[in-house]
Amino acid sequence: MLLGRSLGLTVFANTGSYWLSPIIGGSIVLAFYFIYEFILLNFYTRKKVATKLGN
Repeated sequence: MLLGRSLGLTVFANTGSYWLSPIIGGSIVLAFYFIYEFILLNFYTRKKVATKLGN
């Protein structure tokens, strides 16, 4: 959340749009977080299933 805010503030400093930038910055970080979480979870569960099948 803090990262999204700082990113939003950087965009705000560049564009001068106060309301839009924190939302955009936050959404970008949130989107990356969800993608990362999904890939990590997917990989972990696949590994678990593979070891179960191996045994």
